[in-house]
Amino acid sequence: MARTHRVHPIKTVAQLRGIETPVRQQIIAVLELHGDTPVRELAEHLGCMPSSLYYHLGVLERARLVEVQQRPGRTRPETVYRLVARMIEIDPVSQSPAFLAALGRTYAAFLRLAVRHVSAALETRRSVRRGSRQDLRVRQYNLRLTPARQRELNQRLDELEAWLRDPAFTNEGRRFSFTLAMSPAPATRGPQD
Repeated sequence: MARTHRVHPIKTVAQLRGIETPVRQQIIAVLELHGDTPVRELAEHLGCMPSSLYYHLGVLERARLVEVQQRPGRTRPETVYRLVARMIEIDPVSQSPAFLAALGRTYAAFLRLAVRHVSAALETRRSVRRGSRQDLRVRQYNLRLTPARQRELNQRLDELEAWLRDPAFTNEGRRFSFTLAMSPAPATRGPQD
């Protein structure tokens, strides 16, 4: 099956449920990086047993985010998994309560996965947290933005996302996780306001 689209938009609750766990988000990340991949290789990339992935791959297939294909193997045909498009992207177009609830669970899973990656980097004590070789960075900013500054920030974030998606990035080098979260801050009372 040839993939016909570069980006596949996630627009339904069922599709969001397909990616609302860190494990399934990691499967998608591996498939984005490596393309057609048998379950044994997926398990190697994720550091788990192949048997632990079949349920998650089934959920992704039912959500129509992953396709299954057979290819010739050494002794018998091998099942490989691939994304329906080069990239999977959430298109938060729906405003239904069910969609927004699923979107919240999916975003929370992205953040849980980011916490796991940061914690693992700190536990290995191999991360560089200063200088030009810095490879671990966590920041929080609380800002007040005018509509014009908000548009400018969104434009710069769009440029950063386009740069991160550049096909010039190869499978060489160290793998990095990049998670970005921006939201309106809750209203506060006190000296800040």
